[in-house]
Amino acid sequence: MKAYLSSGGGVIVAIGVCLFGASSGSERSFLDPEAISAAWESTYASIETMSVSYSTVLEDYRPPTSNPQKPPPVKYTHVKRVEAGKRYHIRFSTAETGFDDPESLTERAFDGTVTRDLWAAKKSGSIFLGLNRASLEKKNSLKEFMLLETHPTRVYLKDRYPNGVPGFLLTLTMGIANKGVMVRPYLESVAGELCHVVEVVLSGRNHEGIPRQFKRLFWVAHDKGMCLMKYQAYEDANLCQEMEVEQLAAAETDGSAIWYPQKAHMVLLYEETGMTKRKLNVTEFVPNGDVDDNTFRFSFPTGTHVYDEISGISFVVAGADPDGEVSPVHVIGPVETARAANTTLEEPELATEGNDSQESTDNKEAGQINQIPTESAVEKGKMLRGRTLAILGVGVLVAFGLLIWYRRTF
Repeated sequence: MKAYLSSGGGVIVAIGVCLFGASSGSERSFLDPEAISAAWESTYASIETMSVSYSTVLEDYRPPTSNPQKPPPVKYTHVKRVEAGKRYHIRFSTAETGFDDPESLTERAFDGTVTRDLWAAKKSGSIFLGLNRASLEKKNSLKEFMLLETHPTRVYLKDRYPNGVPGFLLTLTMGIANKGVMVRPYLESVAGELCHVVEVVLSGRNHEGIPRQFKRLFWVAHDKGMCLMKYQAYEDANLCQEMEVEQLAAAETDGSAIWYPQKAHMVLLYEETGMTKRKLNVTEFVPNGDVDDNTFRFSFPTGTHVYDEISGISFVVAGADPDGEVSPVHVIGPVETARAANTTLEEPELATEGNDSQESTDNKEAGQINQIPTESAVEKGKMLRGRTLAILGVGVLVAFGLLIWYRRTF
């Protein structure tokens, strides 16, 4: 049994469950939560751009007891991604052989204004303004494992983090502010690295509004820039998530190293989704690399049928469909507009991947996040076409008026 200090001054009791295991040493801890937070921030919060390639594999799955016939999530994912703020370019595959199977490719890029989509299997693409909150826009498992995903900033953190705050830093900051954080007295070893172990316990509400105690445990390697080596999340006494690093690697940047998990496991345990265990294998990680506008754009392959919501037309790239027949450019009709909307919004290959639990955990950790609705691609396309027609109408009226004036004058 282990007692943990809560933010309200009370005590909760939790059973120490450990899916992987960390060994305790005899060396005493020597950093407090504030020092750990500052050191982690100086290393990881400074990452402004990221290029990453990785794969994940589903190693174990147990369906929820409430739905024993629930199918497992997809077994394989392969990702190549570059991101800088909201701009990103991602190539995604769920085939076992990854990008060696070209028809498994899904590609999406946002250059800050325009989004381009490609579904290789369908030979279909789309172009539309803005973002539409699809899964691929933020898909980055390495950031999930490292708790680098950015959350909306609390009011008292707006000055420090106007553009959002990483999940690890948010939890630690909330723990410090609510006096619900402590560092275990002795260092513990994970994958051969001595770690400070930070415990954060806070009162709050889950995604259904029910009062809960949330506990987070972090194992950070102080000799590796506070790299997160292990992580546990509890709701009350129930373990719902655990991540552990098996192998570290370092990316050199400006003469210093940023450490990251090259191989790691994550287990999710939720009533709604059951138990999943995934293994992460990172093959490339380049923080703060050079990017330009072309990084976040791509060309559609020959034969792709593209639905352009911005110009209001659909076309086949290079004028030939997959069967070699020439297809002229034509204006999108009502049926094709609906088809374009479905193409841009549906992502069937992600529907069973099993990341909903991760998103739920993030929401629990950061509190209930107010999401601002955005216009759909179709609505934006309609607005643009409406404005275009209005301008044309004004032009016609002006021309007609000039013609009448000319006849009367001469």
